[in-house]
Formats: sequence, C-alpha cells, structure tokens
Amino acid sequence: MANKKTKQNLIPLKEGQTIYTGTPISELVRSSYKNFVYNPKTDEAEIIDGGVTISLNDKDALRYYDGDTVSLLLYTLTLNHETGNTTVYINLKEYASKSGYDVYNEDEKTAKAQLDLFRKRFNKALRKLANISVKWITTKGKARGDYERQILITGDGLKNGIQHIDINKKIIEPLRENDFISQIPQTALLMIAGADDKTTTKNANKVLYKLSQHYNLNRNKERGSNNILSVQSVLSYTTLPTIEGLESKNNRNFERLIKEPLEAILDYLQDTTHDIALWYYCKAKKEPYTDNELQSISTKELLQTGYIYFELATIDKPTLADYSG
Repeated sequence: MANKKTKQNLIPLKEGQTIYTGTPISELVRSSYKNFVYNPKTDEAEIIDGGVTISLNDKDALRYYDGDTVSLLLYTLTLNHETGNTTVYINLKEYASKSGYDVYNEDEKTAKAQLDLFRKRFNKALRKLANISVKWITTKGKARGDYERQILITGDGLKNGIQHIDINKKIIEPLRENDFISQIPQTALLMIAGADDKTTTKNANKVLYKLSQHYNLNRNKERGSNNILSVQSVLSYTTLPTIEGLESKNNRNFERLIKEPLEAILDYLQDTTHDIALWYYCKAKKEPYTDNELQSISTKELLQTGYIYFELATIDKPTLADYSG
C-alpha cells in the first residue's frame, strides 16, 4: 500500500470536549476489551498493567468492559470538567440524538423504539462502569503518589429522562490537581448508532483518545512531537495481536493480522468520522517513508520501529506537514 498522505482540505473544524485525564483514565481506556483474570484472594476479576490495577466487582465479568463503557466514562468526565461538579447530569434523549439515534422522529413509535434501544446500551455501559475500581501510581505532576483502590462511580439515578452519575471525588481530585487537561473529539464520547463490534469500530475511540491525549500534552507540544507517535504506542491502545503473541504461535502473518487492521482503524477515523485530517507512516523526525522504502522494509520492522504522523481535524485546522513527500 502506498504511504497515505491524502489531505482532507474541506473538513470543518470540530469542537473538542475537555477533560481531566491522567494515568488511571488512560489505562481504563486502554484496557477495554481485554480479558480479566480471576483473583481468588479478592474474589474479583482484575488486570494489572503499567502501575494500575483495574478490578471488576463482578467476578463473573472476566471477558471485558467494552467501547460503550469507555465512551460513557469519557462523556461523564467532560461534563465534570464543564461544571466542576462530581455529580453530572445526562439528558438521555439528547445523548442518544448526538449518538445518531432517531429519537426526535415525528412518528412517536419510531422515536420511542430508538430511545429504548439506546437506553439498553446506556444502562449496560453504566452497570459495567459502576462495577469498576481502580488503584494507581502517579509519578509525575503535583499529585504524584500511590493511590489506594477507589470505585469509579459512587451513585447514580434516573428521573424524568435525566440520568445523574456521581463520580468518586477521590479519583477526580488528583487529576484536577495535576491539571492534565486534554481535548477529546466528540466521536470518542458517543455510543454511535449502528456501530458494530468489528475490529475497526471497537478500536476507533481508543485510538482517537490516545492520539488526542498525546497531541494535547504540553511537553509534547514544546518538543514538537505532539503529532507523531510510534506504531507500537498506537497498537497498545488496540485489541490487535502483538508480534510476540503471533510468533509464539508460529504465526508470522503480521501484514494481515496487525498492519492492515491498524490502517483500517486510522482510515476509519479519517474517511468516516473525519477526526483525522491526515496520517502516514514516518521516521523518527516525521520524514515519511517513500513508497520504495515501504516496499523494501519488512512489516515486522515497520511495526516495531516505525512512527505515525497525524493531524487532528477536531483540534486544529489541517496544516501541511513538515515534509510534503
């Protein structure tokens, strides 16, 4: 495949939603769809990764929490940042409409059926969110420290179509104190109507979160590295298999099982949701690989040592890259 450099010149600037982010939030996003392991000492399911322990109060929920759970978490955090309150209020009909459900159809039966469909997805995601506890270590910022296990949600309720969710202030306060602020494109916050559970769509909001968070970090902006990420970093936010995992099974089909699905995710964010204005494979200093170089480099080497240059249409208006290729 030729290195992708197509510029979407006509993409309008989208409004990003602001959240407090940080280690526990990033790991919660990254761990969605992963298999949890039963811990007999706690009688719960858990994942331990990167200094973060994520626990599910339901020991039978060993499979995963999904993309809807991540979207609801991020949407809740944007409302928290907007109001400054740990109790947030969600108008379910408005949230459903933003997600593409036809809840304002003139036919009342159709509108009700659409809202009922959305409520089922919403309630499932909320129950999973309420089951999650997190323990983490923060090594950077003012609020660095070892944080004891906390539940994400301390309470919730529904009245007259308005859902309230109480976020645990013991999780929010360290994030606010560290002031790790990021703009997250709206696509990552919504439970998109009709979105299936295919590899591309279920990984899209995870990858979009990673790109947005990396783009917004001040230290990355100061270094001029906020629009370039290693392929490995992007892959860590997907459910795609690893090179090591495939090799352990004597499977070396890295092209079909890793590279092509990764490209499909990035293309989806560019061509379908229009959150990415541009992306291409590049070297450490943003110089794109030529088509000849991509033909000669092995897929394994590209995945292990290559980088991805990207521009977010949701954060800044598209600008030309440093290299035109």
